[in-house]
Amino acid sequence: MDPVSFRFLAAYVLAAVLNLDRQSLAQIMLARPLVTGLFMGQVLELEIVGLSLGFLAELLWLSSPPLGGHVAPNGGLAVSILLLTMALVEPLALFLPEKALIALGFLFLPPLAKLLTGVEKISRKVASQKEVHLLAITAQGQGQILFWANFKGLLVTLALGLAAVTILVPLLTALFALTIRFSPLPFWNLLSTIAPYLPLVGLTFYLGRVSKNLFFYYLMGLVFGSLVILA
Repeated sequence: MDPVSFRFLAAYVLAAVLNLDRQSLAQIMLARPLVTGLFMGQVLELEIVGLSLGFLAELLWLSSPPLGGHVAPNGGLAVSILLLTMALVEPLALFLPEKALIALGFLFLPPLAKLLTGVEKISRKVASQKEVHLLAITAQGQGQILFWANFKGLLVTLALGLAAVTILVPLLTALFALTIRFSPLPFWNLLSTIAPYLPLVGLTFYLGRVSKNLFFYYLMGLVFGSLVILA
């Protein structure tokens, strides 16, 4: 297997593994878009693109954490899928400024992240069915039963993540390829022009709901994200 194919396969699996942290495993912030963008970007050799999309996703949903049963948009998995897509279309996009490609990815980020909440909703539905079954058989071997139930839950979430990547990456790749092929040069110039201002979208999206404690993080994300995109 050549190095390019190996990197893509490793990133393909990594996308689903990192998504486990969002709900089923560890929950140590590995599924946050910034961390996901960092790791996926390193594997796919799209470091700046990964960090940029990760920061932009963080700014969009920083004040909407997946707590208390709330299913927030899955920015981490969305960033992973977009990076896998960009790795595939990279040979077609050699003439494009990197900032324009980041801006194009950002256009797809919100609807894709919202769509990917379906992964969690299905996983939670399966988990609730397992819980009903466990309550009915707690008389014997509870520890072993709980272990295997949790392990099966991990496998279900992993399979759903892999399925989402398998279905969406080819679709987005075809869409990106068509966009790259048929969009005129002024379109890419426009994307390059607006790219440095994309962090403002996330900063203003929840500005009226941001507490004083969170505003510092919004401001730092805005500054650093702008510097990364301008680089």
